[in-house]
Amino acid sequence: MDDNGKLFGILGLVSAIIGFLILPVLFGPCGVLFGIIGVNKKNSLGWAGIILGGIEILVAFVQISIAISE
Repeated sequence: MDDNGKLFGILGLVSAIIGFLILPVLFGPCGVLFGIIGVNKKNSLGWAGIILGGIEILVAFVQISIAISE
């Protein structure tokens, strides 16, 4: 595993964690994107960013849908 793969895996995880605290619409997709790059570079830590970012995107979409329908 190279250092770039480790960096992108960590960036994906950190972005996803920040997304749970603030702006999931922005940091969720960043977590997914960095996670995918990390997984492509053979870093399994990227999966955490993909999963957490995906959950954030789903939750944000549901919240926006509920807010629009009211």
